[in-house]
Amino acid sequence: MKYFTPPPNPLPVNGEGGRNRNQTVFIVNVLLILMVMLATAIPVLAQDEQPPAPDNVVTSDDVNEVATGMFCPICENEPLDTCRANTCVMWREEIRDMLEDGMTEDQIVSNFVDRFGQRVVGVPEDDGLRFLSFAGPIAAVIAALGIGIYTFNRWRGDDIRTQATQPLVDENAPKDDYRMRLERDLLE
Repeated sequence: MKYFTPPPNPLPVNGEGGRNRNQTVFIVNVLLILMVMLATAIPVLAQDEQPPAPDNVVTSDDVNEVATGMFCPICENEPLDTCRANTCVMWREEIRDMLEDGMTEDQIVSNFVDRFGQRVVGVPEDDGLRFLSFAGPIAAVIAALGIGIYTFNRWRGDDIRTQATQPLVDENAPKDDYRMRLERDLLE
């Protein structure tokens, strides 16, 4: 009977001076990772340093700082800095041009109010209207508190008057035998 003999191992086994399969896979993976990291780092090295921006350049943050206090003329209660309507985009470009011309935020807002009216700003520019817009809610809260306090005092006063007019023990109520014995025992 012939016995089956396996073919010789093409890779050297650990201990025979070679590497096993796990070590080879590990080395290949490390080399692949290093190559990917090197490939992604090359474009970063190729970038040139950007020159500093001049002082008179108006950024989007500068435009949005002015536009935050203004509202869209088309959308209701939509701030100008977040609205995507074409009119708002044009207004923001106009604000950018005004800032580049050296106008201040107050000058820009008053320019828009003169051209488009009070609906451009959330708080009216007129001092009398501004006072009413802030004093109105405060006066309403004070009036509501006054009415509430008056109502609670009146309810409390009704309870006190009701209690004062009612006797604690009804003298005319018929007494039963059990109650009389209880009162007599308590007195003794």
